[in-house]
Amino acid sequence: MRLWSLCQTQWRTCSVGLVGLDWPAVLQIAALHGITVGPSMFRKIQALEIYEITRKVEVKPDGC
Repeated sequence: MRLWSLCQTQWRTCSVGLVGLDWPAVLQIAALHGITVGPSMFRKIQALEIYEITRKVEVKPDGC
C-alpha cells in the first residue's frame, strides 16, 4: 500500500515506544499524493497501525 509506505516517518512516540500514527500528517500526505482516504482505506491503515504497535510490544514487553 503506497500510503502506508509514505507514512512510515509519521509515528508518534513516547519514552516507552510507539503511540500511533500522526493522523493529521497521514491525511495531509494522502492529499499531497492524490490518495483518497475513505472509510475502507482508513480501516486498512488503522489495522496496519495496530499490527505494528502490537508487534513492537511483543518484541519489547518491558517497554525498553
